[in-house]
Amino acid sequence: MSSNNLYFDVVKPELLISNIIKQEVYYQDKSLPEDMLNIPDVLILSGDKSIGVDDIREVASKITTYPTILEHKYIICYETHLLTEASQNALLKHLEQNISYLHWHFFIHSKFEMNILTTLKSRFVKHYGSELASLDDEKQNMYVDAIKKNQLCHEATIDLDILFNAIMSLYYSATNKQQQGYWLKTIDRLIKVMFFEKNYLKWSTSTKIAMIFFDLAL
Repeated sequence: MSSNNLYFDVVKPELLISNIIKQEVYYQDKSLPEDMLNIPDVLILSGDKSIGVDDIREVASKITTYPTILEHKYIICYETHLLTEASQNALLKHLEQNISYLHWHFFIHSKFEMNILTTLKSRFVKHYGSELASLDDEKQNMYVDAIKKNQLCHEATIDLDILFNAIMSLYYSATNKQQQGYWLKTIDRLIKVMFFEKNYLKWSTSTKIAMIFFDLAL
């Protein structure tokens, strides 16, 4: 069964999607794509001032082929309120195909919910900001600060999921390709550590930090 999700009032939709894709890569023990949100298996549905039928057709032309990197194809719309009535009806036809490898993720502010057709909303599992697993922003910021000061090893315990979010924020704030490349490699090592711990044994905090940040040099 395909996964169709409609998210209301999500503050950081790109980060949520990155985490969803990260979990797929993590559980399959695959290498992390260089840019998780810019690969053939991630299709962004967008438009300048509105999202019309032609925009739906453009994305629809790419969903009939199997994913090449991930197990699933992700169709993402960050501005669902821009969908015209005609494009929503066109979208319904593709949702009804129920293709197993397709995951639809649509984001919208709750104040625009009235703009979405009832028939379309009925095809989605609806999530609201307060119900989503919230990021521990305070701890994430603490990790970011500790990484910058090379003091993460002082932490008694490490939450690897929050650490992932912290490193992702450093990746998105990187000012050049070299820094971005470093953070992507770091994320790749982190995912390998997470996979090993899930399937085999748990390491000490100092061992995990050493394995993830063994070449820290910004």
